[in-house]
This record gives sequence, structure tokens and C-alpha cells, in this order.
Amino acid sequence: MRITLPSGAWVDVKDNMVPADRFAVQDSVETVIEDGRAVIRGAASSQWKAFLSRVVVAWSYDGVPIPSHDLAVLDAYPDTEDDADALEDALQDRYERVTRRRPTARPRPAPTSGISTSS
Repeated sequence: MRITLPSGAWVDVKDNMVPADRFAVQDSVETVIEDGRAVIRGAASSQWKAFLSRVVVAWSYDGVPIPSHDLAVLDAYPDTEDDADALEDALQDRYERVTRRRPTARPRPAPTSGISTSS
């Protein structure tokens, strides 16, 4: 899919992602339990960068490597005329699907029949 940005630049992104893409994005931050509380180590920007490195396959910035080839390029992304905001807006739904962690399944209690066995 091609996204045309306000500056006239374009970004081509994958039409479909694979589980490895989701895992790479989710693994860019770490959730740990400390003192009974969930603590997130890393930053939302780490996830966004990981996401772009997995989804961007080409762009029209001559001489600027795509993120999958050089992730550091995102620190100097050519953001003319709000291109970064437009790209984020265009990819927001997909990003949210990829970063959403599903809760760990917990065992359900065995169903009761409502019949008492006490005498």
C-alpha cells in the first residue's frame, strides 16, 4: 500500500504482516512485575520505530535507507510538512492492532452442577 504524504513524498508499506512482525514490535518494550505492579521498560517510541522497521518496504526519500536497513534513520526522518504525523495517522489502526497485547488466559474454575453432595 502506498501512502502519499503532505510533502508529496510517499511511503510503501506491507499489505500484510506476519506474526514475527508483531513479536518484534511487542518485544521492543518489556513489561515486568515489580512490587506487585506492572512496569513497562522501554518507550512508545521504541515500539513505533520497531513497527516502522517491519512495515515500511520503500519510500521516496532519495539516499535515505528504509528503516529495516538502518533503524537509526528514524531519528533523522525527513519530516517536512508534517509527514511524520500523516504517516502515523495512516498507520494508527494497524499499529494499535500490532501493539495490543492479549491478556494471558487464566484457567477457569470448573463448572458446578448446582447439586450439593452434603448429607
